[in-house]
Amino acid sequence: MSNSQNTDSLDITDESLSEYLRSRYPNRSFDDFSRSLGELVVELHNGGFNTINDVHKTLECTRKATELFEAENPRSQLIGNRYSAIEIVIISISLLDNDFFISWPNVLDNYSSERLEEYRKHILPETGESQPTKD
Repeated sequence: MSNSQNTDSLDITDESLSEYLRSRYPNRSFDDFSRSLGELVVELHNGGFNTINDVHKTLECTRKATELFEAENPRSQLIGNRYSAIEIVIISISLLDNDFFISWPNVLDNYSSERLEEYRKHILPETGESQPTKD
């Protein structure tokens, strides 16, 4: 997704979300895209995310919290230490609201509320002025 493309009004579709996530997370796995992308798009729409910018702002606000979560809770060595792009979106939104996803209802249930609160302290307030970053 080119930096010049306006994401403020770009509706979330399988194609636009895929393009955005591939641009944002070029070094992450996309192995789960074929089975999870459409489901994620539906969940985002049902939860009030309408544009790519809505997703972008949330990922920016939760970036530090998600980075800390991943550093302290890496994936299995058998499947790689880093979460996939879709898993990062799910974790990021779940840090804001652990009950957000219907398809992935237990994403953070194995973590104590005290530990989750430590990550949540790193969530930034939404300013609307975030700059795109790549992971």
